[in-house]
Amino acid sequence: MKKYFLNCFIFFGLFIFGMTAILTVSWAQQPDSASWIKNRFGLYIGFRPEPNYDQIMSLFGRQNVRFVDINHGYKLGKDGHSLEMIGDAQFFFKDPQGWSQYGVNGSKPHVRLAAIMPLAILECTIDEVKEGTDPKCLDRSIATDRIRMQKVIDGAWDQDYLKVGNLAVQAGHADMIIRLGHECDSNGVSPDKNSYYPWDCREGNEDVYVQAFRHVVKLFRSVPGQKFEFDYQGTSGFSKINRNTQKTYMESSYPGDDYVDNVGLDIYHSNNFYGAGHVYKPEMFLNSIRIVRQFAIGHGKLFSVPEWGLVNNLRAPWWQEVKDNPDFVDQMISALEESPADGPGSLEFYNYFQGVDNFDITHFPKAQAKLLHYVADPSSS
Repeated sequence: MKKYFLNCFIFFGLFIFGMTAILTVSWAQQPDSASWIKNRFGLYIGFRPEPNYDQIMSLFGRQNVRFVDINHGYKLGKDGHSLEMIGDAQFFFKDPQGWSQYGVNGSKPHVRLAAIMPLAILECTIDEVKEGTDPKCLDRSIATDRIRMQKVIDGAWDQDYLKVGNLAVQAGHADMIIRLGHECDSNGVSPDKNSYYPWDCREGNEDVYVQAFRHVVKLFRSVPGQKFEFDYQGTSGFSKINRNTQKTYMESSYPGDDYVDNVGLDIYHSNNFYGAGHVYKPEMFLNSIRIVRQFAIGHGKLFSVPEWGLVNNLRAPWWQEVKDNPDFVDQMISALEESPADGPGSLEFYNYFQGVDNFDITHFPKAQAKLLHYVADPSSS
């Protein structure tokens, strides 16, 4: 009997030891969310450097910035003939102070670019837009945007898109993520109001937006040596219902699985997330993140947040008391960490919007400290 109990004891001990070993290995194989989310962090810088790229990135720790968002304009150049996006690309990819220095063969550590790319051209110069007197520059109606996107489909700007693609590859950015026709839902504003960009995909424009998106993707994919990814994304209005289709804007204008790599949204801390009595309601933006991510999973795509940030200059006096909100950063990161570590729905990149003073992280010292806590690489300190 003693021998029987001794054998049982040994067997039980070995069983516990074995299970502990299995669980230890299993836990060790689980991705460290704090680690993988650090590797997805980036910045929206936008246009040309002021004062320079390294100084901007140093606000977050240069070594912590893996992605940078740049912006190709959608208007005519000052000469009234060339496209603004060509002038931007010439600087980004050919100027010694541009992004060629961060290309795969550049003099500085490689940074992966995400590039806003217009899906229509507003045929006005920068100065004409600023003056705001020419009717053709003021017309941002859905119907006029349809005409503008049709010109893209008809090939009016084919050579310009190809030039941008070739310049990017030559500069060592063949892996660029192209944010084509971004924010086509115009931040969910009423379809009866003008859009923010001349590629409005709302009521009545779904088909032409899809055709234009596909056309430009094909152009970029024809560039020798390219490994571009294409990002389809809107704003928090992406999950609102399109009156024309009775589906969400996101569903209604989706270009198709063959033309999209990432699905994402831009989202900002603003007064939209405060209810009666200025009570903070984070579920209002957290739900948007989850809906868009689930759409990405359903289509086998990665998830992205190309732009996010805090807003400084809203006019309401109460806003100055709540604008530096570290809870917003906590909740953003927590929502992103809900993403799968890899595969459909996993986070491709999330870029803090540092390109305009209104969103500059230094306006929000508490939120800045919180963000640095998440993105800082301890091995580099």
